[in-house]
Amino acid sequence: MDDWEKLERYEERFRPHFEVHTAPPGDYCIEAALEHRPDVILACLAFESMDARELQIVIREHEQLQQTPIVYMTEDHGENATESELDVILPEQAHFDVILSALQRF
Repeated sequence: MDDWEKLERYEERFRPHFEVHTAPPGDYCIEAALEHRPDVILACLAFESMDARELQIVIREHEQLQQTPIVYMTEDHGENATESELDVILPEQAHFDVILSALQRF
């Protein structure tokens, strides 16, 4: 997602299905995840200062989040990421039902 309007639309669509917490990118998202202990993390890498693999490593360093699945929304996996290293990677343009289905698996 390349703008906050898209993020707000996703939040509105997810709220009937999930308790939703949003956080700014970077360390703030890690702090929010530690505070709220989500069942699943939806990470938009367009907002992140690190690629998917780096984000996964940072999240997994925290014992409380080690088992939390992460669904990545991105146009590009980054050079360091492979499907086998990450939980789920979805294209940024994925239809809402595809994203919802991926989140509901967890």
